[in-house]
Amino acid sequence: MAKPKYFAIDAGFFPAIIYLCFGDDALQQLFNDHKLATGIHAFDKGEAETITIHTHVGHLIVMVFDLSNYELDENDAIWIGVISHEVSHAVEKLGHFIGEENIAGETRAYLTQSVVEQVYSASLIERAEIARKRDRSLFNKKGKGKAGIVLEVDLDSNGSSGPDSAPPKLPTVRRAKNAKGRDQSETEDSVQSARTARVSSSSDSV
Repeated sequence: MAKPKYFAIDAGFFPAIIYLCFGDDALQQLFNDHKLATGIHAFDKGEAETITIHTHVGHLIVMVFDLSNYELDENDAIWIGVISHEVSHAVEKLGHFIGEENIAGETRAYLTQSVVEQVYSASLIERAEIARKRDRSLFNKKGKGKAGIVLEVDLDSNGSSGPDSAPPKLPTVRRAKNAKGRDQSETEDSVQSARTARVSSSSDSV
């Protein structure tokens, strides 16, 4: 089974129900892994949104971002602002789910900071993956041309080369694991069909 394309957000002592996706394929994989048939797709309402799912078996809070609009370093100020906007919605929804209508004070401040940092760190991983795929595609195209052409590799700001560099290893961000605590890539080959759950949803978008 393919490695999960979505990220699970560490909310500390709060329930682990917040997830992060950078595209509709990741969102659909998340729904499939939770055996949900929702009919919901990413970016129906904007380039960034927070989707809340209520079912009889539990709740999900999913932040979805279109990273293609914020790939360049000069967009980072706007990008961090967009992240903070959606994280604010996610923290508010988390409070609703746990019966605390207003997570406030230092608790909200620390939780918000932590989630913003995790989303930004995950975006660096995603950017590195996008760059590697782009460079690999460029290499393959050049490889079909004249022999002896050397791939030009730009150095990132940290001095590492695009296609050969491993993604940043960031302890605060983790790919999601299955119910048995293993990476999805280690699970069985068979996948149960997604069942239709009693789902109600809402989304806040930029």
